Amino acid sequence: MSGPVHQWFGLTYSAYLVLPRSLLEGMPEPWQAKFVALLEEMAETYEPIADVYHVRLRGERGKFIDDPLSNYRRPSPLPYRSGRKPEGAL
Repeated sequence: MSGPVHQWFGLTYSAYLVLPRSLLEGMPEPWQAKFVALLEEMAETYEPIADVYHVRLRGERGKFIDDPLSNYRRPSPLPYRSGRKPEGAL
């Protein structure tokens, strides 16, 4: 395989991309609209697959740790990089 997504994953062995809902909802609304449009287009294009996954966060030493972004209803402050909070973001 090749292409932008393949290049984005780089040399990792990752088979999935997991994104916290609180970060997605923290994006500016124009970004959210683009993201959702692409998800909908993908859903219309591919046959549905089993979508029951369970995700747990592991720390640097491989032990499971509490995910600070798991409470999407009352998220902790989002971890923006210094000077990188986009206009319109939460």
